[in-house]
Amino acid sequence: MWFVEVQRFAEKKRITQRFAEGQRFAERKKNYAERCTELAECGAQSKEKMTLCFAEGQRFAERKKNYTERCTELAECVTQRRRKGS
Repeated sequence: MWFVEVQRFAEKKRITQRFAEGQRFAERKKNYAERCTELAECGAQSKEKMTLCFAEGQRFAERKKNYTERCTELAECVTQRRRKGS
């Protein structure tokens, strides 16, 4: 019985860590978006620099999306296991 509890705790911890990772990516994405906006507003950088910054922001957005999908899959898996265990 205790083994099942330990497994559940480990699953919850993994899910929590994944969501925390996703949140960090979301924050990075926000920071990149703010930096890109600043670059566009002040016009101090070349067009090439702005393009690179936006491309970097897009990569972070894609990573965030991937983490969100993985977290959703984990949550669904846990829900299915609980239903089978009931």
